Amino acid sequence: MTIVTGSMAFLSGRLVCHIGEWTAIVVGLTAGAGGALLISLAPTGGVATLIVSSLPVGVTAVAMPAMTAVAMSHAPRDRIGLASGVFNASRPTGGALGVAVLGALLTGDSGYVSLHAAFFATAGAYVGGIALALAGRRRTCRITRVRKNAEPATARPTDAALLTVAGDDHLCPVGARRRRSPGRRG
Repeated sequence: MTIVTGSMAFLSGRLVCHIGEWTAIVVGLTAGAGGALLISLAPTGGVATLIVSSLPVGVTAVAMPAMTAVAMSHAPRDRIGLASGVFNASRPTGGALGVAVLGALLTGDSGYVSLHAAFFATAGAYVGGIALALAGRRRTCRITRVRKNAEPATARPTDAALLTVAGDDHLCPVGARRRRSPGRRG
């Protein structure tokens, strides 16, 4: 799983530029849900089965840079620092809460350590994240349609490091752009 996570983290920037932030979030969370479900349904005692089942969980690393891009690109200009702080504080808070809940589920009532309940709950959390990502995508698409009919907005300070490609929800680092929009130079 570590090799898959590292590979996905390394490739995620380019992948997000090609498929978009929301798609990357959904793909990463779906792979995580599938991996967690495989682990929860796997027979007890097989290390090889556990290793193979955990590989899709590593693909979740694709979603992290996309989540960061979405959170920062949709923050109001005067609250970008606040949005960054809240976003960065939510990760360790969620991690601590997840460790506490999953630790309680690992032992359960029986006193024996079992991955089944903990990873079934993890799969459920991933499904909740997928639902939120799909709702966010629909909301962003609706806002984008309204903005395209409005007057052009002025550039934000964060726009210097990001470049819009093939739509408002498709931000890529400058230089990573592969496709060209009609009528744009650069």
